[in-house]
Amino acid sequence: MTQETQPVTAEQVRAAFPECVGIADEFRDVFGPGVTLNYASENGRSIGRQTPPSPETTLTLSQMVIEVPEEEPEKQGRRNGR
Repeated sequence: MTQETQPVTAEQVRAAFPECVGIADEFRDVFGPGVTLNYASENGRSIGRQTPPSPETTLTLSQMVIEVPEEEPEKQGRRNGR
């Protein structure tokens, strides 16, 4: 038997998956409006269709280059009036 699904509004998705949608919003801010959320799973709920990872588009952590900018050293203040 096939289970029928009802259309879900963007507001319902935002309410049910706030963390997932928040991350998608951050990606959209960086990469543009073409970023879409195809599958989400949060707090025991899921939406969309989970697809197996593709070797052509999947990176492992060891393949990533993460650069952290050096922080400026803190300026030392005067001690005891010296």
